[in-house]
Amino acid sequence: MRQTNLYRMLLPALALVLTAATLEARGLTGKSQIELRLGIREPGPLHTESWCGSTVTRTTTDRLGISLGYTGFVTRRHAFGIWASLVGTTSDDCDDCCCCYDDQYNAGVASIYIGMRHYLNGFDRPGAVRPYLSFGVGPVIGSEYGPVPGAESVYRRHTLTAMGAQVGGGADIIVGRHFSLGLHAAYNAMTDFSEPLAGRVNYSGGEFGVGFGVMF
Repeated sequence: MRQTNLYRMLLPALALVLTAATLEARGLTGKSQIELRLGIREPGPLHTESWCGSTVTRTTTDRLGISLGYTGFVTRRHAFGIWASLVGTTSDDCDDCCCCYDDQYNAGVASIYIGMRHYLNGFDRPGAVRPYLSFGVGPVIGSEYGPVPGAESVYRRHTLTAMGAQVGGGADIIVGRHFSLGLHAAYNAMTDFSEPLAGRVNYSGGEFGVGFGVMF
């Protein structure tokens, strides 16, 4: 009789534990996340040109970037994503005598990466920290408006394309059932543009950003 009563007490508790385990295992699987990220990107080396016997270098004045991404959680530890990033920059021409010209170049470099995330743990409860590794590839599109080198009062806007890849990592911090905070660090590698955009033909380099996500 005592064993029967014990079984009657344990069976509901066991069923509750199994139900909770099933829900936890399901967790974020099948859910999606939209994340907005702000960060700083370290671009590639400056481009130099020779005009009238002087070596002219375009000096970049800002390196801020913004990203918007979609992440789909395939399993507790794997997700695929699409990220669109934009880096805006302005630059001026300065020669080797430290003389800078009035002409200014304004450019934007956008990258669209499709890739995967591998989470190092399967924790998905509120308050959990989920470190991950990530990889993505896609096109890089750059557009610049500024004077034509070596020409007076001639301006143009031109757009160039290249291919890029990103390898990095970071961490998602789950805040409640529908929100997350994120930290992200990565290295961007790309092929050269066919000509300089705001002083650079290549915008490869590291980046660091913080983000805010909405899960649904």
